[in-house]
Amino acid sequence: MASGSKAGNESLVEEKVAIEIAYPTLSMLLPTYDGNRKTLSFYIEGVENALDLIANKTDPSIACLIRNKLTGKAVEALSQSGGAKTWPEIKATLIKRFGEFRTEIQLVQELMTSTRDNLSLEAFGDKIRHLASTLILIDPNKREYYEQMALIAFLEKLNPITAIIIKLKNIENLEEAIIIAKQEEFKLRAKKSLNKEMIKPSTSNVIPQRFNQNKRELLNKNKPSYTENPKRKMVHYQNEAITDEELADILELNEDCDDEDTQQENFQIDSENENIK
Repeated sequence: MASGSKAGNESLVEEKVAIEIAYPTLSMLLPTYDGNRKTLSFYIEGVENALDLIANKTDPSIACLIRNKLTGKAVEALSQSGGAKTWPEIKATLIKRFGEFRTEIQLVQELMTSTRDNLSLEAFGDKIRHLASTLILIDPNKREYYEQMALIAFLEKLNPITAIIIKLKNIENLEEAIIIAKQEEFKLRAKKSLNKEMIKPSTSNVIPQRFNQNKRELLNKNKPSYTENPKRKMVHYQNEAITDEELADILELNEDCDDEDTQQENFQIDSENENIK
């Protein structure tokens, strides 16, 4: 008898230790809520996911942990109700105060007619996710149906190529679809940017017009004859007398023309090499 009693006591001790370990873990898993209407469905879903890990959901300690996660207007709503002592009662109070005012039919219509406009993929995904979560909150028995509806609504507003890729991958939930869509649209933007770079006109073969008209007229007026010298190129002017200023301009233009001739020769050589290739 003594040994049996001892074994029973040890079992109770072990059970007590397990509960003490589970509650701190549950406290960390429970989400917080401040009374924001837009996040109510996410909060309720988070609480119920955490409670699925606990065997005894009716333990009064669990309701205390949930209440401790409420802040702001959510605390005010609960304090005014007074009688919310369990999670179902807390949930009912929050839904009554902060719940969706639209009917199920109105929410379905909004989900199926949602447009992306200028929203990012992440923001548009959040919009679809919120509507689906609200519908599931209204009727949890239709979870699978509304999840599929949300996926269809999301795919219809994507780039057609991205939508086809997601369908070919047999993606069956909204979260995965958002991730794949972000990856594929990034690839499409990168490819489009690369194509733009490839079709830009090349400016490497364009020779700039570097000489003004006055200097060209001056050169035509006094056409030089060239005498080759091993060390330098000399210019002799035989037509008519010119001023010192005109001579300085002609000498400057002569140097510029040499540079232009060199550029044109290089351009011709490059063109010939290109034709040979």
